[in-house]
Amino acid sequence: MSEGDKPSFWQTLPGVLTALATIITAVTGLIVGLVQSGFFKPSPAETVAASPSVPAEPATSSGAKEAALGAAPAAPAPSAPASSPAAPSASPPGAAPATLNGPHMNLLASENGGHLVAASGDNWKYTIDGDETYHCCYYPKEYGVYAFKDGKAASFDTFGSLIDATRPDNAHELQLAVGNDSPLGEFKPIAKCEFQNVKLFETPYQECKFPAVRAKYFKVTILSTFGSTGDSTYLDEFRLMGVMN
Repeated sequence: MSEGDKPSFWQTLPGVLTALATIITAVTGLIVGLVQSGFFKPSPAETVAASPSVPAEPATSSGAKEAALGAAPAAPAPSAPASSPAAPSASPPGAAPATLNGPHMNLLASENGGHLVAASGDNWKYTIDGDETYHCCYYPKEYGVYAFKDGKAASFDTFGSLIDATRPDNAHELQLAVGNDSPLGEFKPIAKCEFQNVKLFETPYQECKFPAVRAKYFKVTILSTFGSTGDSTYLDEFRLMGVMN
């Protein structure tokens, strides 16, 4: 083959390989430059898909989670106590609150130490003598003051008045009050009791309940009867249920 018939450089195998290497080197350099410049920055979705998955933590309550980590769970917020008729949440204004622990008893009964210490007349002693027979006479605004065993304070929440028949002179309204100074000292009203003019055979002592209080003296004042204003009042036996404390 003459020199004029030689194939060109690009037609020889070494030439083709050299050309391909040159092109690959140029393209690689171009791609590296584009990547470094941020041209091929992956999208957020691709980033999330490329990141390794983390197993989800099972749902637990805050208290169980803290216990698992070795920390004591936070104490729950205190709830408001529920009110109960046997243990009222508030005592009457001016009266000392009380807690009735133990069995109730009639604090006015003589066998339990109850006694009359002041009254508008001698007949008030019959209200706690244990004799459930007719007693007369009392009048509106008259009162009796009672004390408890050994002159000590007691806690109570229920007053009862015996009504054994329908009469116009039965007490309709009685006011209850308590004091701690003396039988003639200051008294704070705790209840105004209204009674029915009828005998209740299962519960002849009609009860008047009030928030529990603690005091040394107990006062009962007649407010009205079922008759006309100023009429005499029939009273029989009283009960005051509570505990000595």
